[in-house]
Amino acid sequence: MSKCSRTGILSVALTYVTLVGCATNEATRFPNWFGAKSAEKEETTFADSGETEAAPENGEQVAYAYQPRPGKTETADSDVSFDPNAMTQLASAISVPPRPALLTLGRDQDLQTLIAEAPGTVLLDFYADWCGPCQKQGKILHDLESTAAAHGATMIKINVDEHPDLKTQFGVGPIPHLVLIQNGRVATRKTGLASRNQLVSWLSN
Repeated sequence: MSKCSRTGILSVALTYVTLVGCATNEATRFPNWFGAKSAEKEETTFADSGETEAAPENGEQVAYAYQPRPGKTETADSDVSFDPNAMTQLASAISVPPRPALLTLGRDQDLQTLIAEAPGTVLLDFYADWCGPCQKQGKILHDLESTAAAHGATMIKINVDEHPDLKTQFGVGPIPHLVLIQNGRVATRKTGLASRNQLVSWLSN
């Protein structure tokens, strides 16, 4: 055999070996291209935990326990704190509105209850709608409403035609008739029109 023939045969043999080796390497790197199954199972990554779990086979369902991300902390209910000042402000905002300093006794209201619930001095004004001096007295009381509120006093107008029993109970004769109550007892009274200055003195004591 000539030298050229031997050289040709050697070249063909080297080419064959090279192709077979490349095919073997590619089959190892990309098994799906050659119909081979990978020795490793497909992995599924969970973003919350940062861990990997083997994917279920044949439709099998697998339950995973939640784990926080690294560096992420969970806050327990016992760790939650409340600002007492904020809670007080909220309670004040939704509290019952303040009681008016001037009110008229209704037919179904109890006078003794109103007097007991009053924060301070109570001024009773016995009047009637047909009484001219009573209307003037009522106007003075309306003007003093803010003054009474500033001193924690309460003024209660009582219509003698609607509450004749109270008129008798308090010994009311001619009207207007004013009764000042302090500490649950009658402190003073006045029959006839009372001046603004006199009422301011009563309410501020």
